Amino acid sequence: MFWLYHPIAAAQQSECGSYKIGSSDYSLFRYPMPDLINHDVHDVIVVQVNGKLQQCLPQTGLLALFDQMGLNPRLIAVEYNGEILHRQYWQDTVLQPGDRLEIVTIVGGG
Repeated sequence: MFWLYHPIAAAQQSECGSYKIGSSDYSLFRYPMPDLINHDVHDVIVVQVNGKLQQCLPQTGLLALFDQMGLNPRLIAVEYNGEILHRQYWQDTVLQPGDRLEIVTIVGGG
């Protein structure tokens, strides 16, 4: 398991705590790591998601990463290596070592 700070929004994740910065409320969520037990250490790559390092298997697609993190692709926006990545490219995007992603959850309410 690893820890990832994420704006309060995604009820699907396992909430582990909360904190407040200024007028914004945040929760600490726990996401499962990909199954790396049966793979050699050289068979993994490291990417950065919301400022935290995450290991995944080579050739992991962006949609597979969302699935591993328990994220609903219809409710998120993605910045990929400093550029907004439009949804039409998500299916064809394969993670590379050192990629940087910022993932934000879209929240409705009033």
